[in-house]
Amino acid sequence: MAYDTIGGMYAVLVINIEAPLEGVFHYHVPTDLAPQLRVGHLVEVEFGRRLAQGIVVAFDEQAPVEETKPIIALVDPEPVLWPWQIELAQWLSREYLAPLNGCLRLMLPPGLTRWADVVVDINPYWDGNGRLTDLQQQLIDLLRRKGDLRGRQIQRALPKTDWKTAVTQLANRNILRKATVLDPPRVRPKQIRTAELIAGPQRVQAGLRQLGRASKQADVLFYLAGLDDPLPEETAVLAATGASPHHLAALAEAELISIADLGFGIAEEASPQSQIPNPKSISLAIPHKDVLPQALALRGAATYHQIITLLAKAAQPVAISDIYAVTGANLQHLKKLAKLDLIRLGAEEVWRDPLADRDFTPAEAPQLTMDQARIWGRVKMAMIEAEDEDVGASGWEGDGVSVTPTPPHPYTPTSPQPFLLHGVTGSGKTEIYMRAIDYALARGKQAIVLVPEIALTPQTVRRFAARFPGRVAVLHSRLSDGERYDTWRRARQGLFDIVVGPRSALFTPLPDIGVIVVDEEHDPSYKQTPPVPPPYYHARETAVHLGEILNAAVIMGSATPDLVTYHRAQGGRYRLLELPKRVMGHRHRVQSQAERLHLTPHYFQSGEDPDDALTIPLPPIQVVDLRQELRAGNRSIFSRALETAVTETLERNEQAILFLNRRGTATFVICRDC
Repeated sequence: MAYDTIGGMYAVLVINIEAPLEGVFHYHVPTDLAPQLRVGHLVEVEFGRRLAQGIVVAFDEQAPVEETKPIIALVDPEPVLWPWQIELAQWLSREYLAPLNGCLRLMLPPGLTRWADVVVDINPYWDGNGRLTDLQQQLIDLLRRKGDLRGRQIQRALPKTDWKTAVTQLANRNILRKATVLDPPRVRPKQIRTAELIAGPQRVQAGLRQLGRASKQADVLFYLAGLDDPLPEETAVLAATGASPHHLAALAEAELISIADLGFGIAEEASPQSQIPNPKSISLAIPHKDVLPQALALRGAATYHQIITLLAKAAQPVAISDIYAVTGANLQHLKKLAKLDLIRLGAEEVWRDPLADRDFTPAEAPQLTMDQARIWGRVKMAMIEAEDEDVGASGWEGDGVSVTPTPPHPYTPTSPQPFLLHGVTGSGKTEIYMRAIDYALARGKQAIVLVPEIALTPQTVRRFAARFPGRVAVLHSRLSDGERYDTWRRARQGLFDIVVGPRSALFTPLPDIGVIVVDEEHDPSYKQTPPVPPPYYHARETAVHLGEILNAAVIMGSATPDLVTYHRAQGGRYRLLELPKRVMGHRHRVQSQAERLHLTPHYFQSGEDPDDALTIPLPPIQVVDLRQELRAGNRSIFSRALETAVTETLERNEQAILFLNRRGTATFVICRDC
């Protein structure tokens, strides 16, 4: 008997477990989850006899089996995958003969995947009787000492043993109890503790006066600050505060108050000749605004005032760690202020951004050379034509429920043909990338920039962050799990527009990708190989297919293109763009270096290029007639062994080819039919 379903609706899931799985599984949607569930959601289900995570890839009105299990819960309230990521994973599975769940796992952030585990404890109703093997006895003793344990904890305690079989045997005898659970997430959003000022100036003044140890000098300052009479008599001050003359003397010595003599008067019932001094007057020697900090300092409570001042200037929650660093306070100071309702302690989520502490100097776009302008014009026209088609890029329907098949042809009229940008080193390929990205960003789209090695990521990030400050993120395997998780979440929310990284950055879940750049496309690092688990995809080929799905421009650049890529470009599958001229620098930089080194530069300015752009011809190819050089007695280019080999070759009327590397080392090849 099948379980009840909502309108006959079933969710089609890919189960995310360690074992490779090819197929999908149907689960029915409970009533409470029906309004929330969408394609791309990560859910918790029962798979076999254990708990597992599943990814919703589609919905179906019918199930291929009579009985289906229900979806238990949502792991995340928002879908964790875009529809285009699911379509790309399905293509990866077909293209590279890889398990579908492994392909989808490429798209998930680290720490979100939770593997199934088992929890084991001793049955409280076991009477303690029964024969046990040595391993079973070790397991019972371990559980008695530690209490209930997870499978991974047992594995660490009893390594190199078949504890799983022992647990199953004891569970079948009702000696142990076991249940399946999912591991807790490895990564969570980072929370920092904060403090925020919530009281007004009057409440702050009243509250701070209650802090610190007793101090008669502080009482005198507070008393004088609250009087309307600017010159009270000394006797009145002493009577009101309970202070003594030596307290006043100490304040006067610290230049906090002034003590003035009012002169002499005539005492009653005395002769005019007998005179006694009048009482002295007391007044503040500091502004009223300085009374509170000075009084709190006398009470040993200056730290409280520093905290309040810092929070008042910030006018927003401040990280407790920052408060500690600036004021030298501790948690007890903050708790006292919170008890007086002057501040509020709380927590705030922060992003773990590897670029947060780096500053990049903004850079303006340079003027293009004629070659660059020609290339950029062709790229821009292709992007405009693709944009004018005004059709869905991915083929997924807007309601997120059903999906149309992947187009059978690799290049549809709405998908811009990929570009192969063949340019010598220093020809300005990166500027073409930036122009294309700038064009896409202006239309509300995002960009992915792939580099072959993690080592190349910092310099690429520096160039793009200088051109697009505050809009660039980096993603690669050397980041911490927390940084990668937060970068994934920021990408989902569209909080940055450009991601730079090696092949794994291709799966960053940006909302609307318009440009994909594959720099140094010939590099073999773009191919995923063992010991990394499958799929063993090629990032270049995957980027091209992703461009088809998203109707995005794909630009592959290289000074030495891959043979396959170049053949496709020659055959018309890709658009071949060439930058044959090397742009060596700007005029003022070259001239300043030449003056400093007292050299004559060999750079020149082509009439068709901007005035500031200088170029230099590539080293010419030199063809040497070895027979003629030997006859002329020029043996400086040969070692003795090489000279002998070349001489013997020429005597046999054969030809020779010498390959020289940059250091001048030669490789000798005999060519019989050149």
